Amino acid sequence: MKPLKPNAWIAWGGLVVATIAAGVAAWQGYETRKHYRLTATPMVLPHVTDDPLEETWGIFLRNVGTGPAKIDYEAVTLDEKLTDMKTIVARMIEEGALSPEANGSYLGLKDGSYLGVGDTKSILKVSPQSVKPSALEDFRDFIHRRIDIHIDACSVYEECQLVSTKEG
Repeated sequence: MKPLKPNAWIAWGGLVVATIAAGVAAWQGYETRKHYRLTATPMVLPHVTDDPLEETWGIFLRNVGTGPAKIDYEAVTLDEKLTDMKTIVARMIEEGALSPEANGSYLGLKDGSYLGVGDTKSILKVSPQSVKPSALEDFRDFIHRRIDIHIDACSVYEECQLVSTKEG
């Protein structure tokens, strides 16, 4: 066996150093991605209000996390049956929980929409004046117990959190 020439030693040494550098770069990329995953995590919380001091009442979603939330799925139930927000508002009017002239918006979140950091989106929003004082308990029963909304709020890394608005 012939001894290696000095140029061969240099070439082999360069190959070893390049391999180690590539491994360190790959590890650093992995660690950086893990760090960004933590710094871009949404935290979506439901907010249901009928507080007399609030300007609007209803069901809202708030993103209090550090990254945007992609809304990947939405299911709306009334009394544990699948439905949509338009049907719920019609039922609330029919049962007297809202006045027929209800000043509100009931646009549900669309699949694929985003909730930015610090944003709040309404799912059901009504003016307190559209709830008759005699129907306040019926309105509270609807938004706190009868309506349930399930949403998958996903980070940019496709890690999802299931959010439900129903209390108890």
